[in-house]
Amino acid sequence: LLSDVTWHVERPFNKGAVTMYMLYRQIKDHATVVLTGEGADELFAGYVGSRGLGLDEVVEAGKINRLPWAAYWKDTARLFNDDFHEAVRPEELFSDRLADCLRVADSPDPLNNALYLYSKYFLLELLELHDRTSLAFGVEARLPFIDRRLVELLSPMPSTHKLRDGRTKYLFKKVVQDFLPREIVEREKTPMPIPRDPRTVTDQLELTRDLLFSADSRSAAYYDLGRVREFLEGRGEFEHVTSLVTWKVSMYLITLELLHRAYS
Repeated sequence: LLSDVTWHVERPFNKGAVTMYMLYRQIKDHATVVLTGEGADELFAGYVGSRGLGLDEVVEAGKINRLPWAAYWKDTARLFNDDFHEAVRPEELFSDRLADCLRVADSPDPLNNALYLYSKYFLLELLELHDRTSLAFGVEARLPFIDRRLVELLSPMPSTHKLRDGRTKYLFKKVVQDFLPREIVEREKTPMPIPRDPRTVTDQLELTRDLLFSADSRSAAYYDLGRVREFLEGRGEFEHVTSLVTWKVSMYLITLELLHRAYS
């Protein structure tokens, strides 16, 4: 399944792309056009309170210190070998990219600035994944929330209309509260599931080892494999890394290797 998704997506990806792929495969039996809610979280601050998505930090600090969705990029950068660091200079790359972003996202409203970055970069990646996974089955995904007129209306609107008293999507919920049952409007956000069974993570880490440490690995030359082993085992300089980060990053290690194999 991962190899199939890799072939269609043509880039490294996280588990969300697999979820999309399986969902569109099921949808094909019932419909060829489907509406999706992508864009609502970026426009209405729906990611506040979600683990690993960085907006809580922006709200608390009142400023953007890093690209919100890439809080663990320094741990990822440590996995690469000296030749890679010399050629790519990831620390400089990330610093320059953040500076470029902040030059554009320069309003006095830090949460709105972060939402702009989410819309400009993070959402773009999600839409690309939707395109590739839906069209793999001939399904067309339409995105009403990113209608240009709606985006232009909502983007500059003060973030106090989007997040108020800890309640995300505040304005949106006010607008639809007379049209939808209360239990739908007020229900808890249900993001992409994070594995709660440790065996799920264990199996994924084992697959990572099988692919990267095999004699025919195509991507191993990028990495310091000693550090990769410590990262996967949570040892040494990676003792502080959470299982959530290990789970996320290892999927990119897997799919980068599968990408090399899919396209030789």
